Amino acid sequence: LRDVLLAVDKKIATSYLTTSVKCVQSQRIPSTEEHLCCRPYLVRQIELVKPELVLVLGELAAQSLLSTSDKLDGLRGKPHTLKGVDAPIIVSYQPDEVLRSPLLKKLVWQDLQLARRLILA
Repeated sequence: LRDVLLAVDKKIATSYLTTSVKCVQSQRIPSTEEHLCCRPYLVRQIELVKPELVLVLGELAAQSLLSTSDKLDGLRGKPHTLKGVDAPIIVSYQPDEVLRSPLLKKLVWQDLQLARRLILA
């Protein structure tokens, strides 16, 4: 994750990191229902923090935040918007997925370059 942030000229120390599900038990993937239940809290967090960019990592998190059933491949590669949030939203793969499938690094790099262009614009 540190490398992901550095690719868009950010440091963990100056980034606000959060999860899309606020009350998940450890070592378990949160369900769609848990994502949807926590969505209002997450959106409010984003509204209060007022980031210059929102980077969403993972399909379930992206689907929940953007209120869509689109697959990750259809969500990445373009900025998204969300009512009440001024920052562009970029979707990419979770770091765990990239570790399991190193070929995804190229796609994540493309997403990060898009994020970087939006920050610098």
